[in-house]
Amino acid sequence: MIWFSIGIAMGVVFADQASKYLALRHLSSLDPIQVIPPVLDLVLVKNRGAAFGIMSGLNLPVRMIVFSIVSLGALALLIYLFRSRSAGSFTIPAAVGLVSGGAVGNWIDRIRFGYVVDFIDWHVGSYHWPTFNIADSCITIGVGLLLLNMILEDRKHHAS
Repeated sequence: MIWFSIGIAMGVVFADQASKYLALRHLSSLDPIQVIPPVLDLVLVKNRGAAFGIMSGLNLPVRMIVFSIVSLGALALLIYLFRSRSAGSFTIPAAVGLVSGGAVGNWIDRIRFGYVVDFIDWHVGSYHWPTFNIADSCITIGVGLLLLNMILEDRKHHAS
């Protein structure tokens, strides 16, 4: 199942980087493109922080150190989950591939640009969800799959 996870991760990195390349070439931070009015726009955002712009005020070297430590910790947790829970499971290897691919996609941006390229803007009226990208979506889906697997496993153990 390791090759399954690696394949998913590579697909995520490719899709993420290709979409960010297109976003950088064709989008502006000042002129959003409406995709599904009134809820979805494409707009270029250079996110120097973490999720929701957290830590964007820190200087670049400090941000890189903090994000690297957090990423290494997350990678260690993913390796542990893969080794301890993936036997006979499709969900864990898929989730590990999604999360690790998304993390690598955003890490590439931080190394190349010093920020993460975000461009998907969901909104209702004047309320906007923080702008995100394909890597962020894959991380969210992967974490959701991990949580779902843990809940189902816990129920299975309590039922027996």
